[in-house]
Amino acid sequence: MKTRKIVIVIFMIFLVILLGSTKLLNYVSNKEFNGVINAGTYVGGVDIPTGTYDLVAIKGSVSIDGIAIPEQEKLLNKAINNKSMITVKGKGSLKMTPSENLFLEQGENETTIINNIGYYTFGRSFKEGMYQLFVEDHDKLYIQVYSPGSSKPSNISFNNKSSTTIKLNEGYRLVVLRGFANDSNDNKVNVTLSIK
Repeated sequence: MKTRKIVIVIFMIFLVILLGSTKLLNYVSNKEFNGVINAGTYVGGVDIPTGTYDLVAIKGSVSIDGIAIPEQEKLLNKAINNKSMITVKGKGSLKMTPSENLFLEQGENETTIINNIGYYTFGRSFKEGMYQLFVEDHDKLYIQVYSPGSSKPSNISFNNKSSTTIKLNEGYRLVVLRGFANDSNDNKVNVTLSIK
């Protein structure tokens, strides 16, 4: 009887160790990175865990994959994919935190306002249809729309106007970036989407 209890106790300890270590290993390997990186080249899934991050330039201005981020400014929803190369240049540092708002949701009166450069995915609240895209300083922004599952974007052309019409639906991605010849020191934008 005593031997049987010892065997059961040893078996229980073994199960606790086995299950506990598996859960801990899974937590550590899948936990999103929350830290600071400096100039250099990084590999997604190796140096930085895959995921979607909000980036803030701290201690100077930097660029990531050619996108300038002035000091204390943000780039929202940057995806880090497995085995992708991420290049950071400049004399500053980037603080990376997991993105909190992965999906844009339709605002009041079916209007949505975007205030910062970044990558945006349209959530479930967006009605499929044609949208009027109003952009302040449209000549200084680079805007693209990706349909779900597509790696080829549709470039948005404003033809010297401040608005244009685009088709959107749940899952579409909108990329709003500053142009390469931009002389602005911030990443604030004023982009408004309204259903037609």
